[in-house]
Amino acid sequence: MEGFSDVKFSHLKEVKLDGFLATERGMQLIKLLLPVLVRMLIITYTDDNEPKPGKLSESPSEINILVATVNAFLRASPKVEVVFEIEYVDRCTNANFCFD
Repeated sequence: MEGFSDVKFSHLKEVKLDGFLATERGMQLIKLLLPVLVRMLIITYTDDNEPKPGKLSESPSEINILVATVNAFLRASPKVEVVFEIEYVDRCTNANFCFD
């Protein structure tokens, strides 16, 4: 990642990332942090639909790509723990109306 070559993350041991990480920038952040960590918790959200612009969750196919990509990244040790927490989001539960 450009602009971060002089930043040190060696003091980090555990990180919790919550949000939309199946993006180029999300993957870059994970790749940057993973080599120095002991544990990473990745929380993401799905509603079982395919990707749509402006959507507030990630599709199952996006999450599958995220998991496969992260599992291929270099880690500080084979003992580094990466935990994926995938939460189901019902688009109608927390709103007065449903949207597509």
